[in-house]
Amino acid sequence: MRDVASLAGVSIGTVSRHINGAPLKQATRERVQQVIEELGYKPDERKGPTGAPTLTIGAVLPFFDSFHMGIISALEKIMYRNQYHLVLAEYEDDEDALESKIRFLRQRYTDGIVCSPLSSDLPIVRSLRGSKIPLVSFNNEVPSWACDHVHVDDRNSVFRAVEYLATMEHRRVVFVGANDGSNTALEREKGFLDAVTRLGLDPGVCTVQHGDWRREQSGYSVARIIFGRTPKPTAIVTANYVLAFGVLAFMLDNGISVGEQVSIVSFDDTEVFKLTKPGITALRQPLDQIAVNIAEIMFRRLSGDWSDYPTIVELPTELIVRGSVQRAPK
Repeated sequence: MRDVASLAGVSIGTVSRHINGAPLKQATRERVQQVIEELGYKPDERKGPTGAPTLTIGAVLPFFDSFHMGIISALEKIMYRNQYHLVLAEYEDDEDALESKIRFLRQRYTDGIVCSPLSSDLPIVRSLRGSKIPLVSFNNEVPSWACDHVHVDDRNSVFRAVEYLATMEHRRVVFVGANDGSNTALEREKGFLDAVTRLGLDPGVCTVQHGDWRREQSGYSVARIIFGRTPKPTAIVTANYVLAFGVLAFMLDNGISVGEQVSIVSFDDTEVFKLTKPGITALRQPLDQIAVNIAEIMFRRLSGDWSDYPTIVELPTELIVRGSVQRAPK
């Protein structure tokens, strides 16, 4: 369908409307039909209840937070330009809810599914592979899903953050990581440990402290533990912005100056980080580019091209330097 649309100079939705008998301008209808005949195109046998593609993509997210919604906002615009509609579902890190909502989208004849998953191996995912319904996951990679996937280079991103801190003479750096066992959390922690080893930092001082990266209060509690130790860190790297909010709140409540006394780098950038004084240095994920890659893979599968399945796309992050990182105090 995508090939027909490209050669005819129309959208995929226009091709779909033509093959399902919807009214079109005569010139458009004739042009699309000519390309169909030239290519020998035959519609996909998987249809909605009326025999037509539904032109609907389902997106299943753990939370409607700023990270996920930034990607979904960009993805929705791409889908709309291609005559598709995006249907959202939230599963709140509940494995049963995730499986139930993927099954619901399949039963409603959704043409494809986009998911930011947990780390679990779900039977419904195996059934999707058998049905050839495109499933594109993003953010957390689950190897057992064996599906198309888009993510950022978590490991190297955190390495670069610690490397930058080292150039600012920081030798006592703590990583506030996540404790959920996800591949994303593990890769970010590995990036920190790689940096400690390769940069010659003291592993007895440069340690990892786990928290719950869904709860700001967890970052606050972790900060209390970190600052209760001796020697205290001169810099902190957090696995996401929620943990960063908690750490920053603790520092504010306890009169610890951000930047002057303790530098901080957060994985993920938010609008808030530009407004604080000082601004917070962050690893920015390319949300728009993640959406573009998800859409490109989805449209390729919907067109019937599975030649490179499954494909894994890894994108770089950008270190946004702001005032929260200063040279380590003497």
